[in-house]
Amino acid sequence: MPLFLRLLLVLCVIAGLLCIAYLAGYRLNLTKSLPYRIYRLVAIESGGVLSRGDDVVIDISQTNNPHIAEAIERRYVIPNIPMLKEIGGVPGDIVFLCADTLHIAGISTRMVVASEDSKGRELTPYPTPLVLSADQYWLVSDPERGYDSRYFGPIDRNAFTHTAVPIL
Repeated sequence: MPLFLRLLLVLCVIAGLLCIAYLAGYRLNLTKSLPYRIYRLVAIESGGVLSRGDDVVIDISQTNNPHIAEAIERRYVIPNIPMLKEIGGVPGDIVFLCADTLHIAGISTRMVVASEDSKGRELTPYPTPLVLSADQYWLVSDPERGYDSRYFGPIDRNAFTHTAVPIL
């Protein structure tokens, strides 16, 4: 068999395996929101428990959040492409932001609240303190300058479609 055909066969096998992995719910995160790794998506069942530290997939079209609309306009997020974030605060938690610290349920984490984005556009932090209501979650991201609830506020549970379980 000619070398060209062998290479083509190998590429087809790799493409097929990637398609099977995608259909089985595996995704590779290439954004800065969470660490670069492979995740397995698990559908959130009605009444399923979500906890602080869970990675979740957010359908931004389900948020009805005016701050998300601004994020789309500024191209922080892309319409119809779900976001992947970590749950930092759960219903009942008190959230408070100050210059370089995020306080959730009495736990303080160093997390910069930027006044402008990488293009020099003004960023306004979400007003705090606040208590998360029964269906609200506060989302955090890994990078200090990530776009998360510091800027768009709490997200309602109905916007979450899956949890993302890290594989590698």
